[in-house]
Amino acid sequence: MTAVETIAKQLGGRRFQVMTGATMYADENKLTVKFKGSKVANYMNIEYKLNDTYTMTFFKAHGDSFKTIAEYTEVYCDQLIALFEMVTGLRTSFN
Repeated sequence: MTAVETIAKQLGGRRFQVMTGATMYADENKLTVKFKGSKVANYMNIEYKLNDTYTMTFFKAHGDSFKTIAEYTEVYCDQLIALFEMVTGLRTSFN
């Protein structure tokens, strides 16, 4: 399993995509996610780092402008969903 496949699975996989309307784009060690429903951000990059943590960057794209909303470094896999929900205000499950 590649790093990007692992990231997608840790976010919740297909359930995450359905709950957020997300489209995922993969790079070697980075997953770019375009999602719907948040007034704060509509793109997110999650990049795997060699120290077994992630860097999460949230963006707001409108037309040709791309504004960085927030960046978090040294995020552990069990923090991905909670951090996404905190920043975007979106839920990723019914729990």
